[in-house]
Amino acid sequence: MEEKWRNPTALFFATLPEMKELCFVTLVISQDVLHKNKETSVHQLQVIKCRELIFTEQNIMATPSLDDTTKIFVTMHMGAWKSKALLPKFQKMGLQVEKASRLFPHIFQSCFVYTLTAKLAPGWNKVANLFVHGRDFLTSSDKLNAVKMNMNVTNEEVTFALEASSIKLPANQIQDFEICAPVLERFYMSKSAVINEYSIESKWCHVLPSMKKGKLVKITHDIPQSSPFKSYKDIRRHWKNTYGYRLPELEDGEVFFNIYFPGIGHTLFTYPEFCVRKRDLIVIPRADPDPILETFVNDIQSKMPQVCGMRFCMSRRAKYSKPSLCEASSEDTDLNSVMLTDKPPIRKLPARRHIEKIYSKAPGCQSKPTTHPTISHQASNLFRNAGFLTANCQQSSQETDSNAVVETPSAEDASTTQQKIIPIFKAQCVRTPKVPSKTLPVFKQMKRPIPAHQTRPIESKISDVSSSVAATLTSSVGQTKLSPPDSFRQTYAHQFASTTSKMPALVAVHGSTMGSNFLGDGVRHIPQETTTGKRKKQDVGGDDVAKRPKSKPKIQENVDIGLLAVNGQLSKVNTATLSNWLRERHIAVKAKDKKGELIDKVMQQLQIKRTEE
Repeated sequence: MEEKWRNPTALFFATLPEMKELCFVTLVISQDVLHKNKETSVHQLQVIKCRELIFTEQNIMATPSLDDTTKIFVTMHMGAWKSKALLPKFQKMGLQVEKASRLFPHIFQSCFVYTLTAKLAPGWNKVANLFVHGRDFLTSSDKLNAVKMNMNVTNEEVTFALEASSIKLPANQIQDFEICAPVLERFYMSKSAVINEYSIESKWCHVLPSMKKGKLVKITHDIPQSSPFKSYKDIRRHWKNTYGYRLPELEDGEVFFNIYFPGIGHTLFTYPEFCVRKRDLIVIPRADPDPILETFVNDIQSKMPQVCGMRFCMSRRAKYSKPSLCEASSEDTDLNSVMLTDKPPIRKLPARRHIEKIYSKAPGCQSKPTTHPTISHQASNLFRNAGFLTANCQQSSQETDSNAVVETPSAEDASTTQQKIIPIFKAQCVRTPKVPSKTLPVFKQMKRPIPAHQTRPIESKISDVSSSVAATLTSSVGQTKLSPPDSFRQTYAHQFASTTSKMPALVAVHGSTMGSNFLGDGVRHIPQETTTGKRKKQDVGGDDVAKRPKSKPKIQENVDIGLLAVNGQLSKVNTATLSNWLRERHIAVKAKDKKGELIDKVMQQLQIKRTEE
């Protein structure tokens, strides 16, 4: 989503007990516990122990260590540590106390965020950097409310920066991965069927809760033997204890995805179909984020009424930052009162670029009567709450360009009606930039002077000559050689000499060819030359036809090799496409291999018996 269409960030504040009264303790998982749980990974065991402390002891906060997977950081009150009331609990869980240290703000923030995330689930579930509302969000196809939370902890207070929005997280279907139709049909009909990697065209997907991208390798009905989980029930327990997700209960029809992450290595991870998404989440702009923020803040207060045994209270009213600078006139200036306000900033919606100009003057800022139809007062309040109307009427009244009209009611119905506004939507005028005109030169044909003895245009003389010649030649078609009479030579000799360059090259009479020098020698017959085949090609085509090299066969696009192989139609595919398909699967192919040999290799790779044609 674009930055300018995002909802404003609301700020909430909460007071903290003094850091001097708190401490943090480092706990280490004992070797006996690690030895008893060999099948469970150390990181998984660390998360389980940390969440067990959070939900069994209300007066502490905890977080796993990122540096050492066997350590857990616990924040508690100094009095609880000195009383040593929690030491038996630690020993029972197989945790050894390493040391107790002074609490710092960043340690407190880590423990607070992890504890809050664990307690908010499953009402608010962590997906990427958002808290998504809803226990059944994994199977929902509707819009979901979400909140993005950032925190800052100081020695005196905690600041929450919350940004509310709506998202879509649609569940994917197996068809979204562009799987071959016969393979997909076989997978639905048989529980033992497996969809392998070469049958999946679109392999990339996103996994919850981090929404990281992975490569789909295999789709099965059963859990792989290499997986640490033995049943779907174990997988549901794992997702509940680790992330707080509540996977739906299924009696039959489970589908599992084996996913490979290039950055980790060749290890395959097994995910249930509910925790895999083909596309990333879609954030939708929302006009009124207040209901979402109110619900989220109330849930924080109900889930964490105390912090380390002391009351934790958040501010109920959101604050918004002012996009302005403050004057440093005095040292006692309260920055919170100067830089923060209770009113959210005006948002520009993507539906109309200059929507604030339409409602630039709210009721009371203009008293010009009008006869236009009006809208209800509730509608005007709705526009104002959505951020369409200008908050300050005095500032907006100074604008000269106003597209809103306000109706002033009469004195009779002033007690029952209120001033109302009418939105007027006008189309924006698109102004094309003016292009400077260019001066182009104009070239005119110059007229040549005509000699004085020529009384008619040259074109008319040429037509007369042509008609005379045609009449003369027609009378003597049977002769092998034609010659014009003497009277014709004397009459037109001086005219033809001046127009020879402008006459047509040939005049065809009964298939004969007459040149421009017919006055002296009559009609000249052009003998046909005997030419070879190559010369004839030059006469017909005009230019020499060069030998073109044979074009190499191109790779056919959008060809489903698996589907054609199942249907026995691989003969429709050229050798280049078959060779490219085999090389992508690291199968040796020679340049001299014939098409039949390539088809045999493809059928052998797909494990399909070739039927004799």
